[in-house]
Amino acid sequence: MVAGKSGSGKYYAMVTPAIEALLYGYDLIVIDPSKGASDFKPWGESRSIAFIGQGNYRQTEACVLWVEAELDRRVKLLAKTGCTHIDDLPEADRPKRILLVFDEFESYLKGIMKPTANPADDQEIAKLNRRINSRNASIRRTGGALSRIAIQGRTTGISILIGAHRLTSRDCDVFPGGRAFYKTVGKLVLGAESLADVVCMMNLSEAHRLQKDYEINDGKTIGRGIYESAEGMLSVVQTWWPGTSDDISDVLSGVQSAEKINFDEYLPPEVK
Repeated sequence: MVAGKSGSGKYYAMVTPAIEALLYGYDLIVIDPSKGASDFKPWGESRSIAFIGQGNYRQTEACVLWVEAELDRRVKLLAKTGCTHIDDLPEADRPKRILLVFDEFESYLKGIMKPTANPADDQEIAKLNRRINSRNASIRRTGGALSRIAIQGRTTGISILIGAHRLTSRDCDVFPGGRAFYKTVGKLVLGAESLADVVCMMNLSEAHRLQKDYEINDGKTIGRGIYESAEGMLSVVQTWWPGTSDDISDVLSGVQSAEKINFDEYLPPEVK
């Protein structure tokens, strides 16, 4: 997870592993139904096996459920061959690694809304409530699938990169397995953003000290932050500017356009 306010360098911290993933032959998936992943679009849309933009909530669920199904397929493949990790498979049988990038995840979770009271059984309100309930259920199903992928995906070659302004374990309580999901991911918090409820309590004092040190040293915090690994280890991280979209396209000039996956079978019914 990469967290940080606008101008903190969150994009730089997310784009670097996404570029590396493409260079190392990963399949890339980019999802941002809240703001459209516009920063990734110029160089990433054509090279992604799925690119889910603004407002596409049904496609978001379907794509994540496709990844969950791919996880299950790989788990069965490992069990069949007696392997415990994708790297143990013969190269000919080894599926490509996948990096799933989900930006503005906190905003996505905030799409869960409370239905409007409708004591008079107004049909327009009832219609609106059906759409709200459908959206809420979709977000929860998507979150539950992401939790499974985060917990089980590493041995199968499926990784997740989550972007948010600020994401706490309480934010993840809205979907099944949310707490387990939150404990599984490493967390990079950029800038002077509050670390409370983000890093674990036993690390909070030391994390604040490290954060204060890099603020005092030169006053520059763009792209700099505290990283807490899933195992609870702390580090100070400094990202760098990856260049313009044209620069990134040049770096990726050897990476061809990707064939898009078909996840239509996982699309939830459209509620009108």
